[in-house]
Amino acid sequence: GMLLGLPLCSRADRVLTGTNYFHAVSKAIATATTSIDVQMYFIIPNQGSRDDPVGRLLDGLVAAKKRGVRVRVILEDGKARENRQAYRVLKANGIDVAFDTPLSLMHSKAVVVDGKVCIVGSTNWSRAAFKSNHEVALLVESGKLAGELTEGFEKIARGRAPPVEADGKDGLRIPHLLLLAGAPLSRMVTDRADYAFDLYLLLRKAAQEAKTRTVSFDGDALKKALGCRNVRRPRLRLVERYAVITYDEKAMKATLPPQEGTGEADFVLPAGYWEYGFTRKLSLRAKFMYLVSLAEARRSSRAPYWFRSQKDMARIYGISDYTISLGLQELERENIIEVERSRAKLTGKVPNAAAAFADRPSNVYCVNPLISDDIYEKRRAELLARYGKKVLEQSTDLSADLNEPKDLKDIEGFARLIREYGYDTVRDINNVTIESKKGGGRRTLEHTIELLRSPALPGSR
Repeated sequence: GMLLGLPLCSRADRVLTGTNYFHAVSKAIATATTSIDVQMYFIIPNQGSRDDPVGRLLDGLVAAKKRGVRVRVILEDGKARENRQAYRVLKANGIDVAFDTPLSLMHSKAVVVDGKVCIVGSTNWSRAAFKSNHEVALLVESGKLAGELTEGFEKIARGRAPPVEADGKDGLRIPHLLLLAGAPLSRMVTDRADYAFDLYLLLRKAAQEAKTRTVSFDGDALKKALGCRNVRRPRLRLVERYAVITYDEKAMKATLPPQEGTGEADFVLPAGYWEYGFTRKLSLRAKFMYLVSLAEARRSSRAPYWFRSQKDMARIYGISDYTISLGLQELERENIIEVERSRAKLTGKVPNAAAAFADRPSNVYCVNPLISDDIYEKRRAELLARYGKKVLEQSTDLSADLNEPKDLKDIEGFARLIREYGYDTVRDINNVTIESKKGGGRRTLEHTIELLRSPALPGSR
């Protein structure tokens, strides 16, 4: 037989199935002396089990790291839930572990040890794969094949660890259909009815907490919560224009209609939205696009990531592409969402760069957990202690140039680059990055890193 053009004739070449795979990988890891590279679609340890083969493989990687072996692991981001525990274990033990980016699907299951031993096949690292599934893999000892696999490993784009998803226990459940074109929340955005939008969500929250459709309408408390002088006008709009509540003037009670939808398409607006003051911080378009982001992530097959072109969003949600763009940019500045922008590709079918930009794939979005100002300042203080005031200010400015003034990961990334290359060099290269088209895939920290590490840059590594 042949594998990537290599003859399978060595005694070391063998087919691995079931527990044979586990034992072969365990031995390869245990005897590694220089390097271990693992690219795996998913790794699922069985927490609490003493006889967990996946946990034993992870222990083997940790032991290899401790004896000086270079260990690198890349996991599929689309399996973030399944991979999260393995990621945490490896990261906590100082192993170079990363997810790929949502712009591609990494479906490989390959292990390369000491630049020679290659184990490639269909087997993920899970108890089911080792003990019950019908899986097959090949063990090949070949420096050439190891080199090809390692080269492929190096080319896999590394993303950020997907954030922890909301568990849905705390927060307001909202039916997706309320956001759609012609629905109340969408209409409030096109009408610029800020207070009506906020009041409606507060009333829904109060009704959910009280487990009743009729709630007291405390004008003074609502005025304070909304930050307005009078709630009469937004209340009238909810009654007369949007017909989402009825109001009893004498009893001063508001009643919401029966629950809309089936509940399957509901999403959860986190309690931190109110607790951390985002109702005051965000514009109406950003608030609406936050709800859209939560709804889209809830429905996405690759949650917490979701994909949708702005053209489709405008059609589905009944607001302009301009409103969507500004709302998403504001959420990105506040570090409420991450945006992976697809890069336009010039091909023979696309006549110019402008056409390529219009024809590029949809962006990828991911909702970040909301954090309070106190937590943000605490994390920023940690960076201050680590890098100093001057470098922190410089790195914050560089991140702000990329529309990420509050993204502490990017800020720390720039701080590390400043230490490695010097501020002037990083600033000059970042200026090249920000000259790229707004909304394009090259206005990122990652592109600045690419340029800094390009062979064309003197002294690059």
